[in-house]
Amino acid sequence: MLWRAYEVKDDTQYRLHLCHASNGRRYFRLVEINSEEDLHHPEGVIFSTKIVLNELLRARCFESIAKSTELESGKKYFVDAHGTWLTESECNQLYSRISFDEIRWDTDLAPLFTSR
Repeated sequence: MLWRAYEVKDDTQYRLHLCHASNGRRYFRLVEINSEEDLHHPEGVIFSTKIVLNELLRARCFESIAKSTELESGKKYFVDAHGTWLTESECNQLYSRISFDEIRWDTDLAPLFTSR
């Protein structure tokens, strides 16, 4: 579920959890730093970002967030036009000449991409 701009409090720091549902849908979850959810990742959380600037969270511009904020591991991630997150490794494989079935996804299932 996408957060609302008014939910981002000035005096609070946040990160995003990059989540993966059982049907392959990838989504983001806004999480307060050091909250219970931040410290004990619930089911479906695959990665977490470093702290995200509140201005970017209020704007909800996923492309800008991904460009300016790494994963906790220090690796990059990207967001497609429909809000689906992909790791740098996944993107590199998508842009190479290997077939879709040969891509090594960072999740159990391939992401559910929006159909055209």
